[in-house]
Amino acid sequence: ALKYFNKGWATSQELADPGLMKSAVTFSTFFHYWQGRFQEAVKIYEDHVSEMDKNLQGNFPLIAYLTIGYCYTLIGQVAQGLGMIATARHICIKTNNLFLTAYSDAVMASSLLNLNRIDEAIEYIHSSYGKIKKWPDNPLLLFFNILFAFAHYLKGDKKKATTYLKKFLKLRDRLNISIM
Repeated sequence: ALKYFNKGWATSQELADPGLMKSAVTFSTFFHYWQGRFQEAVKIYEDHVSEMDKNLQGNFPLIAYLTIGYCYTLIGQVAQGLGMIATARHICIKTNNLFLTAYSDAVMASSLLNLNRIDEAIEYIHSSYGKIKKWPDNPLLLFFNILFAFAHYLKGDKKKATTYLKKFLKLRDRLNISIM
C-alpha cells in the first residue's frame, strides 16, 4: 500500500492540479494517521495548509481536519490540536451537523483522555451521547461507549467502566464489527 500511496502522491504533486492536490492531502492525512505516523500527517498538513483550510465544508474535509487536530495533540502540540478540534466542532454545530458534532466531541474527549483531563473528557462525551443514543445502530455509539469505559476506568470506577465496556461489546457484536 505504501508503494502505491507514494506513487499516487508523486503523481498528484507533478500534476499540480489544486483539486487533485486537495484530495491527495486529505487522503494522506488518513493514510499517515492509520499508520501511526502522526508527525508526517502534521507535516503534510503544514506544507499544504491552504488546500485544507480553504474549504472546511462537508464531512470528509472536516473529519480530516479533526484527524490533524488529534495528531497535533499526539505529538505534543496540544493547544494547536485542541484549537483545531474546537474550530471543527464549532463549524459542525453552526451547520447543524449532528453526526459530525458528535464525532468532534468524541475526538475532543479522546484527546482530553490522553491528557488525563478526565472530567473535561466526560463532559464532551455527555454532550452528544444522549443524542447519538437515539440511533441505536450508529457506530459512533461504539466510540462513546469505549470512551466512557476508559474514562470511568481512569477515575477508578470499575463498575461503570465495566458497564460501558459491556455496552460496547454488545453493540460491536450486534453491528458485526470485528476490528474493534
